[in-house]
Amino acid sequence: MSLVRAARLSLATLVVVGVTAWNATGQDALDDEKTWPELATQGYSVAFGRFEGQFEGPLFRSKRLRLEADGGKNYYLPVRDGLGYFEVLLPPGVYRLAGLEANYVPMMRPMNMRNYRPVHQKFGIRSEAGQVATFRVLAERPVYLGTLQTDASSDGLVYQGRLLRVRDEFGDTLERFQRQFPRVAASLIKAGANPIRQFFLKPTIPTSNLELIGTEDPIRKAREYIADGKFDSAVNWLTTFMPSSEVERRESRLLIGEAFLADDRYDDAIEKLGAVLLEDPENLRALRLLARAHALSGNQDDALALFEALAQAKPGDAEAQLQRGYIYALRAEHARSADAFTSAFKNDQEYLLHDVLPFAVALNAVKSKTASFEPARMIRQTTPPPPSALRSRRSSEQSGMAIVIDHTGKVVAARMGPDSSGPEPVLLVSVIRAIFKPAELNGIPVPSILAFGGTGPRPSQ
Repeated sequence: MSLVRAARLSLATLVVVGVTAWNATGQDALDDEKTWPELATQGYSVAFGRFEGQFEGPLFRSKRLRLEADGGKNYYLPVRDGLGYFEVLLPPGVYRLAGLEANYVPMMRPMNMRNYRPVHQKFGIRSEAGQVATFRVLAERPVYLGTLQTDASSDGLVYQGRLLRVRDEFGDTLERFQRQFPRVAASLIKAGANPIRQFFLKPTIPTSNLELIGTEDPIRKAREYIADGKFDSAVNWLTTFMPSSEVERRESRLLIGEAFLADDRYDDAIEKLGAVLLEDPENLRALRLLARAHALSGNQDDALALFEALAQAKPGDAEAQLQRGYIYALRAEHARSADAFTSAFKNDQEYLLHDVLPFAVALNAVKSKTASFEPARMIRQTTPPPPSALRSRRSSEQSGMAIVIDHTGKVVAARMGPDSSGPEPVLLVSVIRAIFKPAELNGIPVPSILAFGGTGPRPSQ
């Protein structure tokens, strides 16, 4: 496997470093002192549910979800530690779930909050394709928002970002709500205002217990082969597949092109993906994969034109902006490179922790000696780790950390390995608070990744 394939870091705990917190609006927390009619008279309704999938564990404190109301005003859903339940008072209206935040508190003894103060983190989150992360808080009754889940997702070679999903656990959550707020619950029953589900995303469909035997879905099977690195099997499976519709035919050809791309057969990938895009110019997945194929094969002009088209179709797309930034750096166009990198990190600070392909494409040019590269380096540690942490022997072989340093020298995202223990939490804070000189490509500052310990980038299929 070559590094230039869509590489991801095999790390578990992720930290996105925020300089300033979101501005809270001071909405009241739900308690059991007031009845539902009293809350309604004061212009409030109730939203409740559960959150999981991010900021789990004792190192994360003050977890909350950020809402954007009509008019741009921000509200928050404070998430209780442990099981992640939330109950909050909100004015009736339409809201969008736009982000989440928490404070990372390194565990050390004795606690030294002056030097190792909590690190504020924030993530932007978005719904899956075709869905909208909006919901309505009703005046006449409380609403249940579901069990909200967010995690880094990918579709084959394409990293999709941190997507939001919902699961229905209405019965259990409502039962807990009634135990926690018995006076409010009793007043709801008396007023005939029983809580209702208010899903703002399509609920996840549970996997069926029935197994279909004797038939295979060729499209699904090909995706599994690509995910497992069995590219020849994927191509062979699809070339013997007889599509029953035009949609299946195009998807089959696109997956063949994706398999060629993952197998470093760039000319074949360009031919297949180009044919798909010619027939379906609105197919952004084909556009993205074709742009990658040209970039990996060294066709800078074609790659730049395609990534420009992708950036125009999806202005907030992190990969398109990162790829543009690196290509402009290779061309010594400083201002354009800086603008592209600034746009890339506006919406997705953690992209390079999951998919280092844009960075790897730039390093390909360095490898071929058509460009020069200077790695990022630490200038000064403002929060040095305590000597006891450096002498710790509790770290496992799978411990380690990785950080993303943007083109201005700022640490914008960091991760720890799944088995990190001992000094890693304290060392992480020391690293992300350090002052760095950014990496340079042809003398132009560019984003880069620094990995420490036994964990680093690994090629994906």
